[in-house]
Amino acid sequence: MERIADEQITLIRESLIGKKIKARGVTGICEYFGYNDWFPNWKLQVTIGRMPIPYLELSDIELVD
Repeated sequence: MERIADEQITLIRESLIGKKIKARGVTGICEYFGYNDWFPNWKLQVTIGRMPIPYLELSDIELVD
């Protein structure tokens, strides 16, 4: 997967941070969305309840109402 542009990352963050999401079977409040600068090969990462979930594609993340 090609890296997402910073402008798009910012827009997606605004729609995910603080909202309930599901990624790889884990559901909770999204605390972080983006790339990990320390581990650039991790692809996209979300953090739910202090638990980082790396190696994600955008399609692996869904909003939960």
